[in-house]
Amino acid sequence: MVFGAKAMLYDGLLSASEFEALRRVEVRAESVDAGGTGIWTDAAVAEAAEWSALRSVAGTVKSELAEAWELWEYLE
Repeated sequence: MVFGAKAMLYDGLLSASEFEALRRVEVRAESVDAGGTGIWTDAAVAEAAEWSALRSVAGTVKSELAEAWELWEYLE
């Protein structure tokens, strides 16, 4: 995701703050990936702190970008 976002940033299609928001999601996704094979079980997806943090950050970024891009009518 971030590679595509970086290209959009360089092309002027994404602001620096929008890119940084997407980067926050990537950082959290990397922390999930670093959790080892046990992090990929159904129970871990439902209960692990790494997944909870990723969902939280992704939800916040979704809201930020939906507001910036005026996408709320498409997300409801």
